[in-house]
Amino acid sequence: MGIYLKMVDFKYYLNRRDVKKQGKDRNLSKSLLNSALERLKHAQNTKEIKSEAKYIIEDCYDAIREAADSVLIKEGFKSYSHKATFIFLKENKIFNEEDYMKADKLRDIRNGIKYYAQEISLKQAIEAKKTANKLIKKLHQKIKQ
Repeated sequence: MGIYLKMVDFKYYLNRRDVKKQGKDRNLSKSLLNSALERLKHAQNTKEIKSEAKYIIEDCYDAIREAADSVLIKEGFKSYSHKATFIFLKENKIFNEEDYMKADKLRDIRNGIKYYAQEISLKQAIEAKKTANKLIKKLHQKIKQ
């Protein structure tokens, strides 16, 4: 018998108060997106060497999270949960399953670096740049709508 883990939905996080409903704020949304784009640019310009790899991943993840939060704020939500943010994007078809999995994997790697001193490779950092570019492009398109 295998273990089956059911993925919780966005409503679960609303009920737990990990996300709150608030007024839509287009200005804050745009400001967060600009911050995300600056952070992504910083990651892209960081020298691709092993000693910089963890910082590249952290910048890439934080850029994705800021851009994702900009979408939620535009839609009238404030999230205190990284998972809730990505589930919202998936449920609202902004992220497909692959996008969701890549963002969540990057979240997991970033947490490993930040909280458990996990070592990562330069290859992972380079992959994080590709992922961040792709996902932020989608989020940017959503904000422009």
